[in-house]
Amino acid sequence: MKKLLENGAILVGHSLHNDLRVLKIDHVIVVDTAYIFQSSDGSIHKRPSLNNLCKAVLGYEVRKDGAPHNCLDDARATMELLLARVKHGVDKDFPVQLQEPVSESDMARLFLHNIPTTVNSETLDKVLPGEYTIEVKPSRKAGQRNNKYCAFAIFKNPLEAHNAYENIQGTELKDTNGKPQKLVKFQLDTGNTASIFVRKAAPHEPRDSISLKRGLQTDDEDHISKKSKREDDAQLNEIESLNERLKESESETASLREQLKQKDLDIEALTLQLSKKDFEINLLNKMVASLKKRR
Repeated sequence: MKKLLENGAILVGHSLHNDLRVLKIDHVIVVDTAYIFQSSDGSIHKRPSLNNLCKAVLGYEVRKDGAPHNCLDDARATMELLLARVKHGVDKDFPVQLQEPVSESDMARLFLHNIPTTVNSETLDKVLPGEYTIEVKPSRKAGQRNNKYCAFAIFKNPLEAHNAYENIQGTELKDTNGKPQKLVKFQLDTGNTASIFVRKAAPHEPRDSISLKRGLQTDDEDHISKKSKREDDAQLNEIESLNERLKESESETASLREQLKQKDLDIEALTLQLSKKDFEINLLNKMVASLKKRR
């Protein structure tokens, strides 16, 4: 690969950072089709799959559902995407609709994730406001070791799901794709506190997109992904801790202000008493001076 990339060769591909990381190659002249196209909503948080991008730009799929992966087809597709971008004009916007519109059934669901396995579906029935049913989402990872799982809260209609999301008490955050979500804490019957993340459900990700990501993922990437997840969890815990400290500080500040206000009232009362005493002293001095004159 290093020989092929000598003498200013231009490397073209899709999500090349994954491949270059595995190969331990740092190549400067790169054209990545995952970056040179943007979605119609301007989102930069989620890179499009190669198959979705080809359907949106070139009008065909690189790989049909269930077909085996062919790296040569992928390489040709990325080159055709690059040529389409150049033909359109690299300095012009090339908005692409990369996702299907959210269906009504999707909008009637809330996605619950990072749920501790100690929290069962009966407990989840009491966490959100409104009436809904819980559908546990099967994990793609066999023998999941992080003791967490995901589920959907399914409401009668999108309005009820929207109202439930708006009314639930939680910390406003964003997930790794930049989508808004809430960190919701609640108390278990055991007296312990648990927390989950709640966000509005997104459209289903195509199977081919998932298989492509899984096909490219390596043990190193999996390790990096888990490390990133741990770092995200640590940051969230730090945010929670800082929020708690902020609340405590605000409470202490309010208490000190109340004490200061009381001290101000005490000082005002003492000042008034002192003023009265000064008046009495002046009055007594005048009376003494008057009696001396009479003598």
